[in-house]
Amino acid sequence: MAAVCLFAFFTILSWSYYGLRAWKYLFGQGKLTDLTYKLLFLVFTVLAAAITMDVVIKFSDAMILALVFPNIIGLLMLFPNVKNEFTKYIALLSKR
Repeated sequence: MAAVCLFAFFTILSWSYYGLRAWKYLFGQGKLTDLTYKLLFLVFTVLAAAITMDVVIKFSDAMILALVFPNIIGLLMLFPNVKNEFTKYIALLSKR
């Protein structure tokens, strides 16, 4: 039981740190942006503890699905560059 509680606590702690770093990258450095993120994180942590596990899982699945769309757009935009680099790599390998 202690291991599960420690795992949960440190998971929350590490995700809050990663989220804060991403938030600062997106919205800039500053005390107001830090406070805004920490308040949002606190609100969502309390909400997640107060609602059922089924709702939490469905919400997290929806957020992961929402991340797919910008990634697909990025992949489509980077495809020509990746293709060129791959062609250069194959040509370099064939020279060996």
